[in-house]
Amino acid sequence: MVRERVIPEKYYQLPLRLNPDQVWIDECVIGVNLCWCPYCTALYKEKYHSDPPIELTDNNYAEWEQWVTFHRDCYKEWMKDVYDSIQRAVPGTLVTFNHSYFMEQPETPPEFVKNLSADIHNDHLELGLYARYGGSQPLPFDLMPGLGDDIWAGIHPKSLEKIYNDVALITAHGGRWNIGEYPTAFTTLRKEPQYRGDGYRRADIYMDLAGKGAAFARDRQVFCQNTRPVPYVAVLHAARTHYAHVIKNTTSVNEKGGYGMTTDGSLSRSDTGKINSRVFWPNNKPVYDNVIGAYESLLENHVHFNFITEDLLQKSLEGVRLLILPEQFSLDNATVESIRRYVAEGGAVLATGSTLDAGLTDVFGVVPESPQTGLHADIADGTVVLDNLRSVRTTTATAVKACSEKDFPLITKNRYGKGVALYIAGDIYQEYFNRSGYSYRPEGNGDPLREFLNSLYHDLLPNNGKITLQADPWYELTVRSGNNGKTLVHIINREINWKAPKGKASFISVSLPVPQKPAQVTLEPGAEKLKFTFSGGRVDLTVDAEKIKYYRVICIQ
Repeated sequence: MVRERVIPEKYYQLPLRLNPDQVWIDECVIGVNLCWCPYCTALYKEKYHSDPPIELTDNNYAEWEQWVTFHRDCYKEWMKDVYDSIQRAVPGTLVTFNHSYFMEQPETPPEFVKNLSADIHNDHLELGLYARYGGSQPLPFDLMPGLGDDIWAGIHPKSLEKIYNDVALITAHGGRWNIGEYPTAFTTLRKEPQYRGDGYRRADIYMDLAGKGAAFARDRQVFCQNTRPVPYVAVLHAARTHYAHVIKNTTSVNEKGGYGMTTDGSLSRSDTGKINSRVFWPNNKPVYDNVIGAYESLLENHVHFNFITEDLLQKSLEGVRLLILPEQFSLDNATVESIRRYVAEGGAVLATGSTLDAGLTDVFGVVPESPQTGLHADIADGTVVLDNLRSVRTTTATAVKACSEKDFPLITKNRYGKGVALYIAGDIYQEYFNRSGYSYRPEGNGDPLREFLNSLYHDLLPNNGKITLQADPWYELTVRSGNNGKTLVHIINREINWKAPKGKASFISVSLPVPQKPAQVTLEPGAEKLKFTFSGGRVDLTVDAEKIKYYRVICIQ
């Protein structure tokens, strides 16, 4: 049916008639929820000469990995067929598979995937996370937020400040703002008078927001597009760990009797209120909280960083000063050996919790004992709360001092070759996600968890190459390189997203290494010349915080 009718009709005849520049295909998420329908089961059995697994045992984990991979491979084959059909109709057409090979699928895209794309309507945290990931990858990317504050084709347009924030989060990382909305949806238009009164036209407001957002983006375009991420700190988002969550979630649901029968009598996971056998992300989480927590902690401490996949890590860690492994409990052997070699040659690693299971205990200098859960410390006295701590016994490792001059429990710092590895035995990034000023509203003005991680980052990063930003925690920093040797320091004011109590700094300070004394430093857009000092291969400068109302770029030429 698909190959005989759907692909020829939709992806050959239609492009042939329309002659499009781009075909953008929605719902191409390969995350994976597993499907035991008769077709998938038969296809798997034909390929592997065995039935797909249903129950996880001590001896069949490899079969489960094969079953998860099977789903992605099938979808990839469909994508290739679609791409080839469109190219036969209109050669050179850009074919975009929405969400594929983005954060839900952290692996190298096949050659027929030419760009990354995702739609994220109104979640600033997810939008920024995807933008940071997209800007770390070698392919161009776009992100599509909506213009409304409620739902797609809703009745509440966003404020102009939110539009500027969306544009900033995307373009600062080299992406393109792809406007997604339905300003003339008939159902909504019909309802508008009862909400806003006669004469109100939401479409007019949406078009105005789109125009102003586009002007805001184009003012910064030359400092954003075709730029490259500067290597510094890398956060590993490993495909093998990511897909292992599928197995864990599926078998956990199975243990609780969570499977149900679909309308055709097949076996699938049951979600409340709907039959869910389509290919989608596991447990409706495109990425897990501990990875988001790592992202938030680095944002709030103004650490410049990029995401790295296993494929990219195995190719090169050149320029990476610190590699962060947030709960990366399952890694390819080649990844493990690359990390081991990186540390031995002088690199620094910060790993947490279940990463201990990935095969790097010698690098971390710890030996696992029986897991313990529910261990707490009192955050009020300056120590940090951690749930689900893993008990460890130090070998060659030494204790690391935490905030308030107290020994933080279950942390080791180990010399390995010329490098160093710091291991935190609990899932500190999950806890950070629970307490971040972007996720929730922490009580009080102090934030010992943020300060604690900040001290670890600065301890692990070498002094001679540090990139620092002194500002309120809601300012985001990313550093990219442009054409003609320009260094571009992007600073986004995300105060609109900040839920915690706020102070207010009057000046923002920036310090970073550059290869030679700059000819000039400007604040863009606007070409405003900035005063700076140059000493010991570093540029130091300050900017009035009022000048970065939404998003500006410091251009070092």
